[in-house]
Parts: sequence; structure tokens; C-alpha cells
Amino acid sequence: MSNRRDLWGGNRPVIITEQALVAKLLPYIGGYPWALDTIGDLWRMGAPIPNPDFDCEHRILTPSRFKEWWVDVCKHVGVCNA
Repeated sequence: MSNRRDLWGGNRPVIITEQALVAKLLPYIGGYPWALDTIGDLWRMGAPIPNPDFDCEHRILTPSRFKEWWVDVCKHVGVCNA
């Protein structure tokens, strides 16, 4: 597993689609099929962006939400004690 800061890109919120989030995180959860469903859960925790210019829904994800998700994933795969 990678360092969460490397994966997330710092301490700022990220605006992202669900498909882009899956693409970004999938390499880190490969081999853990249950984790794929949790990426959607993580994305749905974000605040929707009301912007008609987007083709698909974007959400704002905060570093704190990502950290909670990442720690949970790490615990399930046995790579951290956080």
C-alpha cells in the first residue's frame, strides 16, 4: 500500500467523478474485490457539485474523508494499525 499523501495529493479537497476516483484507487486495492464497492461509498460521502457544464456528476472529497476510508482499507488488508 502506498502512502496516503502520495495517493491523495496533499491536504486539499479534490473535485472528482466516481469513474475517475475508481481509476485512481483501483491499482491500490487490486486483489481486494470488496474494496471496489467501498470506493463508491467514499465518493458518495463527498458533496455534489451543482454545475451543468459537467457531463457527469462531480463531488468534492475532503482529505479527512479520504483518510477515514484509507485507514479502513488498510485495516482490512492488514497493513496498518491506525
